[in-house]
Amino acid sequence: MNIQQLLSAHALHSHDQILKDCLGDASLFHFNPIYKNIRLSALQLKSSFQTPPHSDYLTLPYTQLEHILKSNCVPYFDNVSVLKKMPQKLNWANIEDSVRKNFVFHESCHLVARSHTKSQFKIADSQNKIFLSLLEESFANTLELLSIIYAKDSVHRAFYKLNSFTSLFEHFSQFQEANKELGTFELFHMTLIAYVYSNFLKASLNEIDYKLILDMTFQSKLRSLNDKAIKSLLKLPFQLDLDFRLHITPLHLLLCGQKVTAMDLRKFPIRDFLVKNQQLIKTMIQEALRKS
Repeated sequence: MNIQQLLSAHALHSHDQILKDCLGDASLFHFNPIYKNIRLSALQLKSSFQTPPHSDYLTLPYTQLEHILKSNCVPYFDNVSVLKKMPQKLNWANIEDSVRKNFVFHESCHLVARSHTKSQFKIADSQNKIFLSLLEESFANTLELLSIIYAKDSVHRAFYKLNSFTSLFEHFSQFQEANKELGTFELFHMTLIAYVYSNFLKASLNEIDYKLILDMTFQSKLRSLNDKAIKSLLKLPFQLDLDFRLHITPLHLLLCGQKVTAMDLRKFPIRDFLVKNQQLIKTMIQEALRKS
């Protein structure tokens, strides 16, 4: 696949809701229903999209989430114009790792999640704010991880990789099987809860936590996928970069006014807050998966 082929695929679909100078945005909007749902939800929230990004984002992007949430504006880079100037027969594989990625999908997930948690944030104490912040991050993590189930060809995958922090295509078949056997809602639901544990710096799930995830996700419903297969799936959220979790997560919370240490996060009563927020979690996932 060369640059010309990728640019042609990028230009193939045109919508009022897409970002023409964000490579792959239109194609992902057209072919990936969750990507599309999040964009439509963000637009319903009157979110805007800015290029070039503010200098603060260019300098310290991981410190800018709170600004994005308050401004309701997602920064991104024009990574199309420069490619039009390149030799069009150049193999994409030769330059893909050098092309500036965009994270409009991830940041938009945060905006959508905050629309669900905003009323609680206004009255929340410190513990609730910490939980809600990491629930929002877990929502974005989950949608990025699992939306690859729709990326069935090389073009879709190239665009997805360019617009996501996470693109574990080596697990595509595993996700497809789980989606078929468990159901899409159930797959996303249990993965989100596992990400909550991961974002609270847990190394893995213990049996009590695993049982809670099953109880919250399936309740009394039968499931056709065995425990071994489910546990294998639920290990993936714990592949989040440990250095990122140890340093960036407490920094983000500090910038939100919540001073916590890694030890504080590990000791957090996660189960209590998961049970208390079951309906919130369900509603967030339903919006991401809705038929648009």
